[in-house]
Amino acid sequence: MSELKIKQTLSATYAVDNSNEENREYAIHANVTVRSGAVSNIEAGEVQTLQGDVLANFSVYNGSLSLNFVRAQDSETQISVLNAINSFKDSASTIGTI
Repeated sequence: MSELKIKQTLSATYAVDNSNEENREYAIHANVTVRSGAVSNIEAGEVQTLQGDVLANFSVYNGSLSLNFVRAQDSETQISVLNAINSFKDSASTIGTI
C-alpha cells in the first residue's frame, strides 16, 4: 500500500460520448477536461452520422468553439450539426459537478 494520499483531484480528462442519448441524430465523442470542478476545454471532438461517416471535428477552449466541417456540405446539415454540438457542450458542462 502506498504511503501517499490523494487529497484532491485538480484536473481530469474524460473520454465521453452521447451513446446514452436515445433519440440522437449524430454520434458525438470528445475528450472533456475538468479543472477545479468545471469543464475547462473539450478536445478531439468528432460528429459522425449514425452509420459512422465523419461530418465535423470540433474543440472548445475557454468557451470558444472551433469547428471544421468535413462532409456536412449543405447549410441545413451544418446548422443541425452545430445544434448537436451545442447540446453536447451543455451536457458536458455537468461533468464537472459529478
